[in-house]
Amino acid sequence: MFDLDGKPGRIVSVNGNEYLFFSGYDYLGISHNSFFEKLVTKGIQQYGWLYPSSRISNTRLPLYEKMEQHLTSLTQTTETVLFPSGFLAGRAASQLFAHRCKPFTAPSTHPAIAIYGRSFMGTFSQWSEMVMQTLSGSDIYELPVLIADSLQPLTAEINDFSFLQHIDRKVICI
Repeated sequence: MFDLDGKPGRIVSVNGNEYLFFSGYDYLGISHNSFFEKLVTKGIQQYGWLYPSSRISNTRLPLYEKMEQHLTSLTQTTETVLFPSGFLAGRAASQLFAHRCKPFTAPSTHPAIAIYGRSFMGTFSQWSEMVMQTLSGSDIYELPVLIADSLQPLTAEINDFSFLQHIDRKVICI
């Protein structure tokens, strides 16, 4: 347990020492952006602290549709869907593909994207080797989906995805 000296961002201060911060939601440091802070304050004044969920409530704010239309225009995509949290966005992405494709879930994958009951038991290295062997020269899986974290949150170990260079077929990575 660490007691923080102030508002966390990408870097956090603990007992006067600075550290990279991987334990929160502000990995982009947006909470230290004064322009964004003013927008959040304005939004709270207009919409309040509590708001209905974007799709699962019997009430809704038109703000969601406006923002989705804006993001669709900005990204030049067909459609955009907003989720109230990164957890739910990850959950939706992994569930969408898991039911249509063959998922390969790496060990210790975050619960937001993990397909329950299907995680590989072993190391990330063993998982990547199994994925390569299973997919090499096999047409069994029309479109495989690889589900994994880029960083192990408990050990801060960076997963090595260089094995993807050796897969000569189309895959989806979450």
